[in-house]
Amino acid sequence: MIMKITGCSKPMRKLILTFFFLISIIIIFPGIGYTAGEQKQADFNDDSLFPVVQERKWGFMDASGQVVIKPQFSAIRPFHDGMAAVYFNGKWGFIDPQGNIAVKIQYDGVLNFHEGLAAVMSGWANFGYIDKTGKYVIPPKFAVGYHGFTDSEDEIIDFRNGIAVVENGDTSQFINPKGQVVAEFYDVGSWSEGLIAAVGSRDGHFGYVNNQGDFVIKPQFDMAFPFYEGLAVVIIDNKYGYIDKTGKIIIKPQFEVDYSELSHGDFYSFRRFSEGVARCVYQGYYSFIDKSGKIVFKTNVPYTVFPSAIGPETDVGDFREGLAWVKQNGLCGYLDKSGQMVIQPQYVVAFPFKNGLAIVGKTVGDTVKYGYIDRTGKSIIELQYESVGEFQNGLAAVWVDYERLGYIDRTGKYIWDPDKSTWPVDPIVVTLNGKQMDFDTPPVLRNGRTLVPVRAIGEALGADVEWDEGIQTVYLTINGNTVALVINDKTALINNQPVDLDEPAGIINGRTMVPLRFISEAFNAKVNWDGQTRSVTITST
Repeated sequence: MIMKITGCSKPMRKLILTFFFLISIIIIFPGIGYTAGEQKQADFNDDSLFPVVQERKWGFMDASGQVVIKPQFSAIRPFHDGMAAVYFNGKWGFIDPQGNIAVKIQYDGVLNFHEGLAAVMSGWANFGYIDKTGKYVIPPKFAVGYHGFTDSEDEIIDFRNGIAVVENGDTSQFINPKGQVVAEFYDVGSWSEGLIAAVGSRDGHFGYVNNQGDFVIKPQFDMAFPFYEGLAVVIIDNKYGYIDKTGKIIIKPQFEVDYSELSHGDFYSFRRFSEGVARCVYQGYYSFIDKSGKIVFKTNVPYTVFPSAIGPETDVGDFREGLAWVKQNGLCGYLDKSGQMVIQPQYVVAFPFKNGLAIVGKTVGDTVKYGYIDRTGKSIIELQYESVGEFQNGLAAVWVDYERLGYIDRTGKYIWDPDKSTWPVDPIVVTLNGKQMDFDTPPVLRNGRTLVPVRAIGEALGADVEWDEGIQTVYLTINGNTVALVINDKTALINNQPVDLDEPAGIINGRTMVPLRFISEAFNAKVNWDGQTRSVTITST
């Protein structure tokens, strides 16, 4: 699911993305497990080095499976812009591709380097920017902004196009690498193809600005979305159409906007252009238009506004390599550009094709098993893994039994055998307000996240817990505040607003298991993890 926050109030959007920032900076290994058909898959590695784990310590191997940076860190992130974030003794720093400490391990939170700068936090207060020597280029003086860390694909970022977007009260400011304010707006969107949608005041209209803060397309739209393939969706008088980068209307606003979708945090009736076509709704069915606005074909998939606040009952994705995933009656398949279903719906999870392969998943017992198919629907790598990633630099990460990390090549051969990923399974002890909790199903560590039985943790925190078997969704409510999680979906909802998870809820040994930190912090509890003793301490007020 691609999260859009345009429909939230500004304070709520700031809260959501602040929370997203806080959980993101403690991710041990993001981007391995995927759960939704259109979710962006992570930028796994840009230096051909791959994270590995041995004896609970993380290091890096090369594409041949040779360990090149000894496992020694409690957590790491993949290399980006020539640097990798590492976590040791409760603090973050950065290493270079040779494994040398390039930036001292001393920060409470860090984001990846972009354009030579990285956002860092000390003391969980404000953030600033450092260069690759660890020197502050911009002192820590900015609050975490709701747009400053997400781009048009909802990846965490900071500087792009020579500009970072930071929060200052009720405004969004553009700052340059010297920390100087270049421009200021009431609200901005996400960078795409060198432009960003912006609105000058609460009651104003959206236009598009460049990285100097100058409007190159004057404010005139009720809503404006990122550019893809040179075109962007805009809304005028409750109808949407498409403009080019000069502001010229290419496809007249004529399609009805279903604003009820915004209560769920996203528009599902229209999409961006991809491979020359864009999805729309025509006569009640998902359809595709070309760049002249002509209907190319109409699918037999009816458009529905989803009732569960988690996801639509039916859906169709963007085209990738000539095919688009489609969800119908809870199962996913693929259709081609003639509208023909070339791979019949049979998977509970399906992702876009990339380099000839797509990740798909089927329910096996009480879990989902993932593998890879080709464009004919042939199984290339058997659906056997609890979690998988897309292929990067010839390798894909796979998890076996949620505990063992391996790497395979495109034939399915292990380059790094999961048995090398030694991660001794000692019991995880959870203490809530000084009292050790007992669980009928013990906590598990999955992809670096502690999962616990939902009813036990929910009721211990004072929440009402409800389970909807039909849509595989669990709801927790305290004092009118509700958290909703769907099994194997990495988007949760806090008071009906979407929040990305680094590890979804799942069914393990017949029990619904949920990410402990997310649930606890969603209800304002404080969580502390001690990796040495494998213990979690929760303090709830």
